[in-house]
Amino acid sequence: MEFALCDGDYKPDGRGSFAAAHGPEAALQRALIRLNARRGCLPWLPELGSRLHTLRTAHPGDWESCALAYVTEALAPEEELRVDAVSVRQPEPGRLNIEALLSAGGRQGVVTVDS
Repeated sequence: MEFALCDGDYKPDGRGSFAAAHGPEAALQRALIRLNARRGCLPWLPELGSRLHTLRTAHPGDWESCALAYVTEALAPEEELRVDAVSVRQPEPGRLNIEALLSAGGRQGVVTVDS
């Protein structure tokens, strides 16, 4: 069982515990964790995470294709997830906003990563 997340924290269930996430919701939450964690940051799970934090080192014309590759790589272990689209925008110099449109079990969700 996985606990549901809401705004980066566990979602209360109203009974003094935390709400559970199931099925597609749980898969989308795992995607959120995998994409926001830096790949290799946990020595005991070196394959967990993404390389999205390195995107700024690529040529701006390559950001979309690199982001798609990094998202696909990070989510490869999540067999029930499908990457539908990835977009990159630069809201201000030195900061990137990456949005991944994902599908799981007939449900779509957007995972956002700021880098």
